[in-house]
Amino acid sequence: MKKAFLTAIVSAGALASAPVSAATCTSTGTNSCFINYTANVGGTFGNPDPAEYPTHFKDVFTFVTNYARNASVVIDSTRAGLNQSYNVNFISNGVKLNSTVIPATSTGVTEQRALLNFRIPAGAQQILVTGASQPNGFYNGILSLSGVPEPSTWALMILGIGFAGVALRQRRRQAATPAFA
Repeated sequence: MKKAFLTAIVSAGALASAPVSAATCTSTGTNSCFINYTANVGGTFGNPDPAEYPTHFKDVFTFVTNYARNASVVIDSTRAGLNQSYNVNFISNGVKLNSTVIPATSTGVTEQRALLNFRIPAGAQQILVTGASQPNGFYNGILSLSGVPEPSTWALMILGIGFAGVALRQRRRQAATPAFA
């Protein structure tokens, strides 16, 4: 009976601490945007088919983190060919993580926006990308999350350190006992 009760408690704890991997995106375009997201780790996002993209666009990428994290977001506009008419131009204050503007690190035919090691709280997060695109211009982004390890990781680290301490203590006791022949 006790084993069944303990198994139920451990199982419930494992399910409660399982990561949430909710991620969505919405677009004003004729096609949908994409986001590939692994909970509490990060992922990639962007516009999938530049041939169908409208001149002006607004893409909203939503993802969930279980714990407060440091987030790094890098967004690049890319040309599909050598022609400069395939350009993507981001609106100056239109690229944001939650309400924080992601600043431009380079401008021109290929634009880049980067926000590194920005602290975000637990819960739903949002990346907003607005701009104008030529038919074959597209952009892609990388979201990277880092931070404090999850509670289960802390528990394993503490157990490992405890076992190492017990092993050292046992070794000292054995070394301190003199052996007489």
